[in-house]
Amino acid sequence: VDDLLVDRIEGAALKLQEPRSGGVAVRYDQPWESSIAFYTTVVKDGDVYRMYYRGSNVAFPPTKRPPSATGYAESADGIIWSKPELGLVELRGSTRNNAILPDRPVYPFGPFLDSRPGVAPDERYKAVARHVGGPTRHLMGYASGDGVHWRLIREEPIVPASLENN
Repeated sequence: VDDLLVDRIEGAALKLQEPRSGGVAVRYDQPWESSIAFYTTVVKDGDVYRMYYRGSNVAFPPTKRPPSATGYAESADGIIWSKPELGLVELRGSTRNNAILPDRPVYPFGPFLDSRPGVAPDERYKAVARHVGGPTRHLMGYASGDGVHWRLIREEPIVPASLENN
């Protein structure tokens, strides 16, 4: 909030707070994460915080792009995080990782909790992801009951490439 939409302030003041470090929450230390992890989203669901992020292993100078994926971490307090071994996505010949979706075609992945009354239990979580491949890119819809196991809502884009590019 700034004073653009505030006509006057009485008995209060606008004050910019100084940021303070809380330390490192999650170390991106796996081969498929590297030092580049972004598009992070945290969703609180009851007593569990769920973190979704894109882990990307990029070499410098750039070489053939190694696999990356949408990663998952969870926490009971939002401070101490674990990355469970989920066994859902094969990366570098192994499923011993915390990936929930492969890099292609899903990029990036934007999940949220649908808390509206009457939402089907297997669609409590929803997400939008850009699908890339070939000459087109479109936004696809995903759903999940537990926030870990995801499926396409439908095979057709929820936003076709022709609309997305406008």
